Amino acid sequence: LRLAEVPLSDPTAPEDREALTRSIAALRQSLALAPASPYRWLDLAFAEGLAAGLGPAVLSPLRMSVETGPYTRGLLMRRLGLGLRVWASLDPTTRGVLEADIRALGRDYPHMLAVFAKQQYAAATIRQALRDDPVLLRRFDEIYVRLAGILVKMPLNPP
Repeated sequence: LRLAEVPLSDPTAPEDREALTRSIAALRQSLALAPASPYRWLDLAFAEGLAAGLGPAVLSPLRMSVETGPYTRGLLMRRLGLGLRVWASLDPTTRGVLEADIRALGRDYPHMLAVFAKQQYAAATIRQALRDDPVLLRRFDEIYVRLAGILVKMPLNPP
């Protein structure tokens, strides 16, 4: 709940910074009581990203989210969204689990994966994660290209 109190408009404003600091402290306290919660670790990674930027402060809690709950479907999109933003800094183990999540998403929800790739500007990373499965890679590419055609035909300012 503390994280929900933090306005995302300006986490650098003094009152917002104070709410963010309280949120991080509450998340750390929660994790001290339940250190195996991949959901709270991911919340901490997001809060640290707000506080310090998408850098080293995000990596440890993101890694702990992966370690305490690999392949957790309820975290899939949020964790991938954050993971893709810090992809180049991820350790091989964390990256491997997130690549497995990408493959699972490609198998179960290929259209969602293609839309996600467009939203995150992550087609190259996602294609790399799918490289060992030609069927998934081909399906991803087909949907991704089809989406590009649809987006090109859409008016910029729909009525």
